[in-house]
Amino acid sequence: MRYLIIILASLMLVGCVGIDSSYRIDPRYTSNIPLKNEYWNVVDKNGPKSSEEAINLLKKRSELDPIEGLWIDNSNNTKYLIILENINFSIYRVEGPYLNIRGIKDGTIFRSAGSRVYQGQEAIIVGDQIRAAGPVTYRLVNYHFLELTATFVGGKKYNYSRTYPEMKKSEVGTPSSGGSTTSKKGASGTAFFVNNKGNIVTNNHVVERCSGPVKLFYNRKEYIAKIIAKDGNLDLAALSSDVTPSEYLKLSNKPGDKLDRVVVAGYPLGHKISDELKVTSGIVSATKGWKDNINEFQIDAALNPGNSGGPVVNDAGNLFGVAVAGLADRQNLNFAIKSKAVKDFLDVNKVSYSTATVEFDMDNKKRLKLLEESTVFIFCN
Repeated sequence: MRYLIIILASLMLVGCVGIDSSYRIDPRYTSNIPLKNEYWNVVDKNGPKSSEEAINLLKKRSELDPIEGLWIDNSNNTKYLIILENINFSIYRVEGPYLNIRGIKDGTIFRSAGSRVYQGQEAIIVGDQIRAAGPVTYRLVNYHFLELTATFVGGKKYNYSRTYPEMKKSEVGTPSSGGSTTSKKGASGTAFFVNNKGNIVTNNHVVERCSGPVKLFYNRKEYIAKIIAKDGNLDLAALSSDVTPSEYLKLSNKPGDKLDRVVVAGYPLGHKISDELKVTSGIVSATKGWKDNINEFQIDAALNPGNSGGPVVNDAGNLFGVAVAGLADRQNLNFAIKSKAVKDFLDVNKVSYSTATVEFDMDNKKRLKLLEESTVFIFCN
């Protein structure tokens, strides 16, 4: 049986990919490839050979570039270290399926004009031979996710998650985070209806920790909800249920400008305080999110554990965004996923929704009633 050992310049093409019809090597990058050069080294194995060694190297750095850290390919649990060495970044394979090549330098990443976009060089090894090597583009989607595009294998895209340093944008259990609440018994957060068919939207990180069925609490009754779509990059999930809600939220066509007023609805700390829906208010502080994430915007309305997945609405009661997180050590620095990103997510996954045709201010009592009847507490074991 043939095995493909893939040596990458960052977190990509880890060794589960075979050379078949879906894996097209660009012929421009297959000739005259040196086994060893300044960008990769498949002979010497002097690099870190475990996550612990990689983390120790990162701890020695006084300040890390956004791309530096320990990253994981979720498809096969291969881990890579990206770390600054001299003026460029080196990539080392530290854990994964091919233990005999741990510690090898897979490639080199270079800074580019964009603050969140990097260029690199990497190699693919089959047996002892390099079959291809060439350019890769690395884009930081946000602090947690890295997207890689491999030009030399037909422009394939891959996504990886950061495992170290720990999330600066906290999504769990700190008093100033907007994350889901977690405990040994499970997790909880907030969700909202987007149609009258029982479909709800929440954050992916709210439901990804669930080991048992997801449940929602509506009109003092529990219902089972089934996950029908999720996106780890956007941090969105859509679920179906047997509930026929009396109200649901329409998505705003407005992008949300600075100083626009917003209201956030949710269940911070779950039902520990009370089973009543809580609301906070504020303004749009910035039109980009963490690390210039264009799929998010910043708000100063308070978010706490359990707010994750809750609706952020404007004065008309239309959905501006979905509460996602806040900085654990800062007040009033909170983030929401834009309604446009929610629309794209629902469109791709064929979940029906309505777009607002009216953007006139809604009476506060009507808006509160709308939120109370469209927003639900979601939880699981």
